[in-house]
Amino acid sequence: MNKDKSEIYCNGIKGEELQVIVQMSGFRVGNFPFRYLGIPISYKRISIGDCSKLVEKMVDRIRGWGARKLSYAGRLVLVQSVLSQLHSYWARIFVIPKGIIRRIESICRNYLWEGVDQYHKAPAVAWDKVCQDQKQGGLGVINCMAWNTALIGKYTWWLACKEDHLWIRWVHHVYMKQQDWFEYIPNMNTSWTWRQICKVKEKLKPGYEAGIWAPDGNAYRPDAGYRWLVGEHAKVEWYPVIWNRMNWPKHSFIAWLLVLGRLLTKDRLVRFGVINDGGCELCGEEVETVEHLFFECRYSQMCLTLINDWLESDIPVRDCIKWCCRLKHRSLMKTKLIQMVVVALVYQIWNMRNKCRVEQLVWHPRMLFRMVQQQVKARANLKICTVPHRLDNEWCIRFK
Repeated sequence: MNKDKSEIYCNGIKGEELQVIVQMSGFRVGNFPFRYLGIPISYKRISIGDCSKLVEKMVDRIRGWGARKLSYAGRLVLVQSVLSQLHSYWARIFVIPKGIIRRIESICRNYLWEGVDQYHKAPAVAWDKVCQDQKQGGLGVINCMAWNTALIGKYTWWLACKEDHLWIRWVHHVYMKQQDWFEYIPNMNTSWTWRQICKVKEKLKPGYEAGIWAPDGNAYRPDAGYRWLVGEHAKVEWYPVIWNRMNWPKHSFIAWLLVLGRLLTKDRLVRFGVINDGGCELCGEEVETVEHLFFECRYSQMCLTLINDWLESDIPVRDCIKWCCRLKHRSLMKTKLIQMVVVALVYQIWNMRNKCRVEQLVWHPRMLFRMVQQQVKARANLKICTVPHRLDNEWCIRFK
């Protein structure tokens, strides 16, 4: 379109006739670039400035949330359900510039660990690890770069299968001209968007085979393409314990940091030069390490003894998470309940340690034990419907 409306032509229609059509239809004559449903539309390369609106939307959402009052688990839900979905809406349309992808990941990372859009400390866990599946030791947050590529992959699949779309027919007529899609190489005179789609095709080409998406033997789906792009990692042993559906989400998050060795215990703070005194906050007898706090500390051992008496179990002092991984009962429900109690105890001991640092106050072990009881009973009553065996029914009465 030309800015001079008197010189506008559309399929041979002169500008004056076009204006009549515009008035009758209600459409508006405009110029590139413009926005449609919030997405920048342009025949030129999409720039970082064109995508700045996406970053602004994310920052506005974060500043409107009372994030500092949320737990890590609460912020994780918002990252997955809101921030990642804002990115997905744009990523379905075109390849987002790498500078914007890095900014989006930075915003999600900062919000997860601190509840703000700008955070200048080193995160507890690397973002690549956070983006891994929960079964592989991560949190299951979307890898924005791989997800963008997987979503654009649907265009390459349509071209490979010669889907009956107007756009597909147009591409074959203008660009490909009866060439084989997987052998086609664009020249530099083609549009930037088309060249980006061709780059995505080269990344996904090893996965296409004889009209099917080879990794799963079906038609291409973005979720299947995403899994193929990020690759497979070994499943961690502790996944069923940490991400047990019976656990409170905030308990699972702290236990996840524990098994990764990323809790900021005082021995690590001393090593980083943050503090000088590395003594345990709860007992004051040894250096505070992860091994000491769970459960070599005299205070933690007293809490664990109360838990064992209540459950009639023998949860060990050392490697309690590994012990839970090997725990097998005739009833899966009993196994899940014991695992839930251990994860809740880990959370409450860590919470008490932090409370002691701030308030210089330590509860009696029996008070902490009662807090664990209250939380696991509340959660169990939400999750337990029926228990299949009479023996388990009698054992589960303690969670009523």
